[in-house]
Amino acid sequence: MDIQILFVKWGQKYSSEYLNLLMQKIHETSKHNLEFICITDEKFGVTNKIKTIDFPRFSVPMEDLLNSGGCKLKLSVFCKDLKIENTPTIYIDLDTMILGDIGKIAEWQENKSSLHGLPNHFIPHWRFPWLSWATPENCFFINSSILSFYPQNHEDIFAHFNEDIKIPQFLDQKDPKTPWHLKSDERYISMHEKGKLCALPRTLTGSFQDLYLTPFLWLSKVQDQANHVIRRRANRVALTFHGEDFKPEKVARLEVGDIVSNGTLKTRWAYPQFSEYWQEFEKH
Repeated sequence: MDIQILFVKWGQKYSSEYLNLLMQKIHETSKHNLEFICITDEKFGVTNKIKTIDFPRFSVPMEDLLNSGGCKLKLSVFCKDLKIENTPTIYIDLDTMILGDIGKIAEWQENKSSLHGLPNHFIPHWRFPWLSWATPENCFFINSSILSFYPQNHEDIFAHFNEDIKIPQFLDQKDPKTPWHLKSDERYISMHEKGKLCALPRTLTGSFQDLYLTPFLWLSKVQDQANHVIRRRANRVALTFHGEDFKPEKVARLEVGDIVSNGTLKTRWAYPQFSEYWQEFEKH
């Protein structure tokens, strides 16, 4: 299977060497024929094994989008002007850890018209679309850290977003008139693709916060020792560390026994292999 791996990189938060190492990790663990593509404003230092593409033109200055929060530049992946192939495509955030063959994510996508993302809800109501009315968002709300899709089937996301943000006040998150779905990229995707989204299985991929943190430290310990959880974790191919408190440079410095938390959820750090993984990236 031919698979496109898509990155988005802007600014100086992640270096070209970091991106090159991530590409290497994905390549080394995959049995598929992969093509790597990065949408970026800085091509210098990026290996020629990664095809670099300039950011497409938004209807407002990129600086305004960056200041409005929500990683909205990520919506570039849906622009038809990129002229990328309509083959299985996996977008991953740069703070994603590679644990196995990421091509298995594309293999999961049986429905070519659906866009697959990480679930942002504990209750799997995406299996029953009529349950969406019961959620605060009135739709299945995804985490956009990992996406799997066929590009040409979702080009209207970028086009419609550019039309919607032409109203200046809609770039102000604090303005009460700004619609919920215009406050972040994942909110926009979730609302725009309502009824057409699918969840990637947690047995295959997910976020560290969702899969490792619990309301109680004792519960985290029980979870870590459960055989079915251990088996599930052994089969995962990617794990994303989204959120400022879980960025790679912070995880790299964690020591066994440290307490890490996200809101009311927490765990006692017992994953030195994760710290060692990100320590390699810290060198870049």
